Amino acid sequence: NGVAAFHRAVAISPTEPQAYMNAGNFFHNVHRFEDSIEAWTKADEVTKGKNLRGPNGGPISQMVEQVCSLILLVSFCL
Repeated sequence: NGVAAFHRAVAISPTEPQAYMNAGNFFHNVHRFEDSIEAWTKADEVTKGKNLRGPNGGPISQMVEQVCSLILLVSFCL
């Protein structure tokens, strides 16, 4: 299942933000919003101090903050 795959990915490379981002998306899609925010927050933590860029060319940390804000908004609307 998706949660087990996430745990395997993190065990292989715990400093890889993509594993946490994918988990955040998965948890969001199954309406586990607190878990989603936790995963996205962890993605932000592992990117601190690294010059990683998101798909729009901005810092990943900026993208993570925006995603967490949107997840909170969606969770209140459901």
